[in-house]
Amino acid sequence: MAKLYAWFKPIKEAKLRFIHYVLLLYIFFIPLWPKIPFKDVEYTYINIRYEDLFVAFVLFLFLIELLRKKLTLTNKFLKLFVAYWVVVFVSFLIGHYVLNTVPVFNIGLLHSLRRIEYMAPFFVFFAAIENPKQWALLVKSSMWALLLVCIYAMGQKFIGWPAYLTMNPVFSTGMPLNLTEESRIASTFGGHYDLAAFLVLLIPVTLGFVMGGKRRYFFLFLFALLVLAYTASRTSSIAYIVSTMAFLVYKRQWKLGVLVLVISVLMMTFTKDLTNRFMKTFSVRQILVNNKTGEQYISQTTTTKDELPGGSVYVPLTGKGNQVSEADKNRLKDELKLKKQYEQLMATQGGGLAPGQATGAGTMKPEDYQAVSGVVYDISSATRLQVEWPRAINAFKRNPITGTGPSSITEATDNDLLRALGETGFLGFVGLFGTALYLQWILFQTARKHKGLISAVFGGVVFGAGGLMINALYIDVFEASKIAFFVWAFWAIFYKATTFKEDLKL
Repeated sequence: MAKLYAWFKPIKEAKLRFIHYVLLLYIFFIPLWPKIPFKDVEYTYINIRYEDLFVAFVLFLFLIELLRKKLTLTNKFLKLFVAYWVVVFVSFLIGHYVLNTVPVFNIGLLHSLRRIEYMAPFFVFFAAIENPKQWALLVKSSMWALLLVCIYAMGQKFIGWPAYLTMNPVFSTGMPLNLTEESRIASTFGGHYDLAAFLVLLIPVTLGFVMGGKRRYFFLFLFALLVLAYTASRTSSIAYIVSTMAFLVYKRQWKLGVLVLVISVLMMTFTKDLTNRFMKTFSVRQILVNNKTGEQYISQTTTTKDELPGGSVYVPLTGKGNQVSEADKNRLKDELKLKKQYEQLMATQGGGLAPGQATGAGTMKPEDYQAVSGVVYDISSATRLQVEWPRAINAFKRNPITGTGPSSITEATDNDLLRALGETGFLGFVGLFGTALYLQWILFQTARKHKGLISAVFGGVVFGAGGLMINALYIDVFEASKIAFFVWAFWAIFYKATTFKEDLKL
């Protein structure tokens, strides 16, 4: 009985009201509730989900507390957030009514409102946390949430617990999936990249606890690192290594740094999934190039495994490495001929003509093709380099000040910096990332001011969020990701701690 009382003692001492229990639930609900749709949005495969309803309830409760004068809204970030939201909606209106880059009003409106939805919990947490004990309770709860996310991820990998993914229109309907042996785990998130981003944010915090003398958190660090390795997320792994090692160097934790680096390399090598994906980022393949049209055909074998096929971006090899044997040249041309015949047949059966059929351009002339060897990017990198990133850059060029509007460059850009520039222009980019960096600076100064455990944990938050910004170079982590719900609330928890005059304890 005494042990049970000890578990609930921090809750009793924190003097919680109803809204505090709701915020405790938020810390667990957002990362742990799967991405199951509530209602689909017309003209897109984006869905309104249960976390959207929960956040709406939290904001409604916050409004009631404001009207009852139980909470206040004032803090130095209010003007910055509102200014950014104004830019987002101005960009949306210009995109819809002037540039015609946001053709569907409702979709543009929902994309604009989503920016508010992600960031608004910042004010709820800041206003509601009233004392250091409530703060400590929320911080420790985030570590429990991390543990539960990792447990579900391992259950997904080895026991067959279902995954609810959003990586294509079929999966996003809420279909429960049993992952294959080769699949990358996503835990309760919509994709492996979201889970990995969540881990990048919180793993340095676990090491902060370790540096502060809480040695048992090292086991949580190891568990989270293993899950990160099983996500096989290359960008997140790089972000983790850079941010975590920078954190350990900053804290002059040389022995711990060497230990963490050795464990990280061994674990990521042991799981093989991650090393295999790194190995497949670039590959040497044989390519047919049409000298007249520039058409490219890359020879590759498609398998049922979760592997990355080659894209159509390549760097030709020079010298002897560029030579292709006559036998391989003929094989490539035969493959391409069969491919064109199949495409023509499918177009005919579908009631239409394949491109060029009417003019004869669809016929293949072998003498027009040259065979070369080249280093080929995987399809993931090629899609970004050829389609998504140029699309965002062109949107920014069209309207550098406010961009072409939310939703104007489709659901994903896979680079949050370019997405912010393309959709909301220079003003939106500065509003979003300028605010985030200002927050980071305040927390960094707080980490320097304190000592021991508190300094280390604050440092973990700063460097974890820094890793998330590295992650933002390859996914839309702040504007189209489940992690965005969590990171702004997490920032608010630690920012509020900078206002307390009492000593902070964990």
